[in-house]
Amino acid sequence: MPTQHHPATGQPRQMQWGSLTSTATGALIGVLATLAADLSQAKRTRHDSEHNTWRQLYADYLAALARTRNHLRLATRSAHTPPKERARQAIEAFKEGNAYELRYHVALTSSTPVIEASTTAFRALRDL
Repeated sequence: MPTQHHPATGQPRQMQWGSLTSTATGALIGVLATLAADLSQAKRTRHDSEHNTWRQLYADYLAALARTRNHLRLATRSAHTPPKERARQAIEAFKEGNAYELRYHVALTSSTPVIEASTTAFRALRDL
């Protein structure tokens, strides 16, 4: 390959390192900015997903407590039912209500204040 010369001076042309360096630096900045934005988006998405999972768990737990309470109320309303049968219905209310399982799930995945509140609500229902 023949050496190219500058048209005005006749000197051999020097490679323009400044523009090459600027281009490489600009590309690097662009890649890093895109990477940072992608990481931030992934973190936000993960946080939103966890938040939605917890919200669904808490809603399910509250619904289970309400179901259990309703079954307990029905069991205690029938005055003609013998006490032994009402006790059996109360035990069955907790099984059918799914409150035990969800209480354990809350205890495994939630913060201490949430665990304490869920335990208090469960015990209040159990002590009715």
